[in-house]
Amino acid sequence: MSEYQAGATQKTLAKKYGISLSSVKRLARDARRDLVRSRAGRSEE
Repeated sequence: MSEYQAGATQKTLAKKYGISLSSVKRLARDARRDLVRSRAGRSEE
């Protein structure tokens, strides 16, 4: 997904759910961080 597509998707989600774009960006950032952490944890097992 290109940066443009990601931005357009974030704007669509913000409008659909009636939340701010900054909230969508924060949720996406947190989800990426959690995904990276969970993958890192599995590799140590």
